[in-house]
Amino acid sequence: MKNTVDISRDGLQLNFTAKVQANPIGKIIVVILFFAAILFFGTLIYHVGVLDMKAMLMPIAAFVIIVGYFMGRYILWNFYGREIISITSKVLTYQFDYGWFKTEKKEIAFVRLATDCPDREAEEGTFEFVLDNGMEDEHSEEWGFVNHSSIHHTTTVVLPKEVLYTLDTELQKMFQAEGKADCFSPYSRL
Repeated sequence: MKNTVDISRDGLQLNFTAKVQANPIGKIIVVILFFAAILFFGTLIYHVGVLDMKAMLMPIAAFVIIVGYFMGRYILWNFYGREIISITSKVLTYQFDYGWFKTEKKEIAFVRLATDCPDREAEEGTFEFVLDNGMEDEHSEEWGFVNHSSIHHTTTVVLPKEVLYTLDTELQKMFQAEGKADCFSPYSRL
């Protein structure tokens, strides 16, 4: 996978857009499986007798809708998927763009921010934001948030390690520009 990323800073906000670049063979396989599932359910419905149709209609319809929804989203994500993240010194906002539709923007307010990369040995990985919301929690000392709880948000798109370091550095610069360097703990510190 050769996912791409666009990182920009707009004053006191860091904008981060990661685009999925799925393998073409994987895309073809997923589309074939999707149509095979539709064909399977169509055949199943065709072979169910008229009397059995009333009893089987709801379970089959529910299963088709659920499978269609998740497979459809998976296909759209692999063809058009983008993860959009905006960060200020107080709020992390994220949204998933499937090309044909976007999820609702979600905002997480925080007092302090730390970042981490779960698999430090790999050449690519996800980026984890650990947000101190100022409330007490027993796990907060692990992240340097003494007596405060943390909320975690991990990127969905897998990115090269160099991009993760760039993102970490840009976040550090943003917090320093606002005079809030003590409110950010970069993962490169560990």
